[in-house]
Amino acid sequence: MLKMPPFGSAAVATLLLVGVAGCNDPAHVGICVVDASSAPVNGSCSGHTPTDASDGRIADADAAVSPRDGSVSQQEASPDVPVVCDLMSGCADGAMDRSAGVADAQQDGTNAVVSDNPDASGGAGFGGGGGAGGFGGAGGASGMDGARTADGSAGSADGPIVEYALLTVGEPDAIALGPDGNVWFTEYRMNGKTIIGRVSPSGVFTEFPSPNVGHFSGIVAGPDGALWFTEAFSNKIGRVTTLGAFQEYSIPTANSSPLRITSGPDGNLWFTEYDGNKIGRVTTSGDFTEYPIATANSKPWGIAAGPDGNLWFTEQSGNNVGRISTAGNVTEYRIPTAGSYPIGITAGPDNSLWFVEFNGKKIGRVTTSGDFTEYPLPPGTGEPADVTLGPGGKLWFVEQSSNAMIGSMTTSGTFAHYATPTPVSAPSQIVTGADGNLWFTEPQAHQIGRLVPP
Repeated sequence: MLKMPPFGSAAVATLLLVGVAGCNDPAHVGICVVDASSAPVNGSCSGHTPTDASDGRIADADAAVSPRDGSVSQQEASPDVPVVCDLMSGCADGAMDRSAGVADAQQDGTNAVVSDNPDASGGAGFGGGGGAGGFGGAGGASGMDGARTADGSAGSADGPIVEYALLTVGEPDAIALGPDGNVWFTEYRMNGKTIIGRVSPSGVFTEFPSPNVGHFSGIVAGPDGALWFTEAFSNKIGRVTTLGAFQEYSIPTANSSPLRITSGPDGNLWFTEYDGNKIGRVTTSGDFTEYPIATANSKPWGIAAGPDGNLWFTEQSGNNVGRISTAGNVTEYRIPTAGSYPIGITAGPDNSLWFVEFNGKKIGRVTTSGDFTEYPLPPGTGEPADVTLGPGGKLWFVEQSSNAMIGSMTTSGTFAHYATPTPVSAPSQIVTGADGNLWFTEPQAHQIGRLVPP
């Protein structure tokens, strides 16, 4: 079965967060990062009580960083002011999971904390979220030197596939190219909190904890220069600026489970309501219109703007590909393969729509007049979960199986496959970045991957 959006799932932690001596009072947060598969180096973090790095305070790799507003020193701090403890006095060199250093971090003028060193060694940074009413993130960077490549060597900009560990241990899912040239993604954390993150083409991460909890399954750049995303748990559509300011809009249909979202040709955002059995539209000012799907319990999943000025969507249970005009007229087309479980969909280079059949293990093509062609994946490959248009007019897709892969195909049906460095990473969604590379999420590995097309 497809790895469904991890509602309430318990991810396996790859980092241990432990208290630093002298930093266990309510006004302080102390973090030490160690390899979960081995003891702390020289026992540097032993004997400390666990702390929660996600309790609303900033946790930072730089021992000299001031409180969030820079006006209070550690010695002057009061319990309601986030303070960063002296990490280096509590954690010896070599305490990182994948390298011997940590990435310096600094505030960027917003409530987030980012790395200022894209090449810092430090395979995984760490950080806590913003408190109630705050949207602050924290953490070091997953720099080039701390990444994994498909050949198992140290990461570099030249690797075919490079994986970057997230700043905080969570499950990334949705991914999109932002209006600022960065790649943006959603991340579900084990404590139920959700983060909107961004990664630059050079691998520098910034994370913005959202004001709500639950799983965000879709994200897209909107026509207003912001990112728009779906909130399945809270039944809302969210908006976040590139500086991390959030807004949320409640969907009229209760418990609709919004899943994927796209920008329409009409300047609005369009999304699928998985449990509501509707296609929704929301303006950039937050006004909703919803359109029912004729097939009952169709479970609409993916959605994309088509070359014909309509929106196209997949029906996971209905086994259809649907078309909806900007006026709300819905047409459904039956997929030839029964029980194919269609999910991701994208516009292709040939004025057709391309989609993945998870159970059918095929890549499907449908013309704007509703004619289908299906291409079975080669033997030994996995179940396709998402698809995007990439450089050279190829379709790129992610495969979920015991050996996770990134696949590509030409419009004539020629396939190529690339294994991810982490075998059981369950790649979920994929997008083409501003750098011409393919970026994808790996929920099971808590990583973002990048593939340089050959």
